Order: sequence, then structure tokens, then C-alpha cells
Amino acid sequence: MKFSKLLEEIKSKMDSSLVFINYHDLKKQIHQSNFINLLQNEILEFDCFYANINTKNPNKTYEFILINYLAINKLIKKFKKYNNVGYQKDFKEIEINNFLRHYKFFKDITELPEHFNYKINKTCPICLDKCTFPITTECGHTYCWKCLLIAQLDYKNCPYCKKETNIDPAMIVLNNLIKCDSKYSPFNNQVLEDCIKLDLVSDLHVDQWSHIYKTKYPCGQVKEYPFKFALSDSKYLVIAGDICDNLEDSIKYVNDISQYYEKILFVDGNHEHVYAYPKLFDKKKISKMINNNKVIYLPDNSYKIKDTVFIGSCGWWDYNDSNPRNIQNCLDYFKDWIKDFTEKETLTFINSVIQKSKEEYQYLNSELQKYEKDETVKNVIIVTHTLPSKKYCDRNDNQEFNTDDFSSQYNTKFKKLLNYRKISHWFFGHTHKQWDDKVDNIHFISNPRGRPEDFNREEYFIKQISII
Repeated sequence: MKFSKLLEEIKSKMDSSLVFINYHDLKKQIHQSNFINLLQNEILEFDCFYANINTKNPNKTYEFILINYLAINKLIKKFKKYNNVGYQKDFKEIEINNFLRHYKFFKDITELPEHFNYKINKTCPICLDKCTFPITTECGHTYCWKCLLIAQLDYKNCPYCKKETNIDPAMIVLNNLIKCDSKYSPFNNQVLEDCIKLDLVSDLHVDQWSHIYKTKYPCGQVKEYPFKFALSDSKYLVIAGDICDNLEDSIKYVNDISQYYEKILFVDGNHEHVYAYPKLFDKKKISKMINNNKVIYLPDNSYKIKDTVFIGSCGWWDYNDSNPRNIQNCLDYFKDWIKDFTEKETLTFINSVIQKSKEEYQYLNSELQKYEKDETVKNVIIVTHTLPSKKYCDRNDNQEFNTDDFSSQYNTKFKKLLNYRKISHWFFGHTHKQWDDKVDNIHFISNPRGRPEDFNREEYFIKQISII
């Protein structure tokens, strides 16, 4: 059956009030010299209608925009075949996704599934969370729309059962309506071009995994298992702090591994400041120490890649909003770690940390405010060393006496940042537990190596992340 008749059948099963691309009439005008103008007017009319519809059912709306996207594709294909002179004149240098990229319906092919926080009570085999905007493959396995979209960049098989099947989420939806070739996928070129691949590490503590480093205040076991970077198919590396205790060694280490990446984005951890204790380094001082255009120090320079902005800082902690009990716990801790510190020096450290936590919260908040208003920015990724929330704090439940003190693990003011709608990811360190968690559309990820005496990761793996 011809596409025109199939399209009419599909339309008859949808809401009768919907306005579609008039495929039947436009097809008759393929030979007209002004066909592209006619098509553009039709698309504009359709897009204006779409922009004002009330989206009660996101699945049906997604089917609606995809079937119209397919109709436009079919028309342009016919235009090329039957009016090649006109095609060569008006369209040859224009890729279809560039032709459509300013229209709302086209943007929503990638944005609508993420905008609707529609979940079902079924676990996605990729993220292990409830499926968000669920898509089911022909082999019967259901995934989050976005998880499947990212998977199809590198795989052609079902990620769960490994059966060769279509895992392009848009094509799965379209093929449930009408059988069509994968060449019509809106993601054939766009996803590959727009996807940002990056590697994530934190808490490398290189001075705990090699004897070549000398530390001012030794703490814990040292093993000889240095981690070695190698060429990656990711252009970017993100380091979420705590490379080692000596800031100069940390910067040298970043410079050495910059040969493997186009850019390295990093924030300092609390351990980068050990040689300055009881005071802390100023971020301008750290920034001036970096003399490598491949290295971006996020606390002093936010960094934009396409429509995604990376902002960051160490973050520090505020001792549970300057709670006296938590401050006393810190005083006791320093008596055991840095024994030559006086109580006055330890209090200087505590006050420096509290002040830093305020400054760095204010910095992140101002950056988020700025990019929230920036229409060229789709996603904001936060990189901090300290934790985004109490949820990710380390617990010592196995101890005879539970002495959990979360106050030196996270900045309590960070919870106010979670209301910004453009935050897509939050990368962090400080904890030596690895996390990959999604809450309210924000992906929280940490990939620390840690120390020999905690998780003893003699084998450590870089985590690769795809941002769409």
C-alpha cells in the first residue's frame, strides 16, 4: 500500500482535531519551481498548530510528530527524484535535519521524551531505574527512551538479550505505526553529531597508589598500582577532584594526561589544598598555575560544548550549617591526623572551609541563574568534588558505635540548586563509593578510585558517559 493511503489510515485512528502535513496535495506539486516554498509554508502552519496543542498523552503526541516528520522526509525524497533540477538548486547542500532544526516539533523529537517524566513500574536493564518514557524492542525488552537512544550509538543489538534488532527509539515508535526504513530516522546524523562523549574519574589519590610521591601528612596505606591513562574515543575527561595532596603534583599529573584528550575539565578536591592547611588556596591562584590550553579549571571558567555547559567547584562543606557538635568532631579528627596543629589552627581551617562553602555555593548559583536564561543552553552539568546531597554520604553502620558525621561530606546549601530545570547531570567525588543514580531527571554519577584501605581498587576503570 502506498504511503499516502497508509498515512490516511493512521490519521483516521488519531484525534480528528489534529492538523497533519498535507502530504497528498504537496505530492502533486513536486514539479513546481516553488515547491520548497510551498513545503516550508506547510511546515510552518503545522508547527504553529503543534506549538499550541494540549499534550495530554505524550506517547500519542510523539507518534504524531514522528509520522509528520516521516511525511516531510518522503516528500523531500520525491522532490529529489522527480524534480532533480529544483532539488539541486534549492536543497542539495541542506541536510534535512538542518532544514527542520528551528521548528518546535522537530526539537521535540529529542526533547519531548525527556520533558515528560512518565515512568512505568518496570526496571530499565541499562540504568536499573524505572523506565522513563518506555520503549519496547521487537524482542520484548523495555528501556528508557534516552537509555536506548544512547545505546544505539554504539550497538546494533538488544542490550539485554543481544538479539540483533532495531534499538533506535524513534524508529521503534514509527514501525509500530508503519513499516519504514532506518534511513528515515531523525537520529541518523543528528545524534552522532550532537552527542558529547566524555570520561569521568575522581579521587585518584595517585600518592596512595605509587611510592614516587611524598606527602606532607601521610595518611593510610600506599601501594604500587599506578593508574595509566591511554588514548580514548572520548574527546573530554572530567576530573572531580582529589588527584593527590600536593596541588603542584595534581596539576603536573593533569598536564601529563592531557595528551590523551582534546580538553580536560577539572575541579579541585579538598586534598589539593592540604599543603595550604590550615588555610585554603584561592581559585585565582590555582587558575594561574595552569599553563595548558587543553586544561579547563571549572571553578574559574565554565565551559560550553555545543548546547551543554559545564560548571563546577570543589563545593566544600559547611559542618551541617556550622553545627557546634560537628565542628567539635572535626577538632577531634585533626588531633589524630595532623597532630602538630593547634586548636587555633584547626579552627582557622574550619572557618576557611565554611567561608569557601558559601562562596562556592554562591558561584554555582549565579552560574545556574545565568544559563537558565540563556536560550542557547539546553543542559547544564555540575561538577563538584563534594557530594550533591546527604543521600550519597558514606555511612559507618558496621562500627560498634555509629559515629556517622555527614557534615564534612556535603554542602547543605546545595539542595537549593536542585530546583534549576536545566541541570541534566551532577558529577561528584569525595565519597569513595561509586554511584550512578537518577533522581527527578538529574543523573548523579561518581567514579572514584579511592584508597587502598577502602575499596582497594587495584583495577580501576574510567567511566565513559554520552551526553545527548
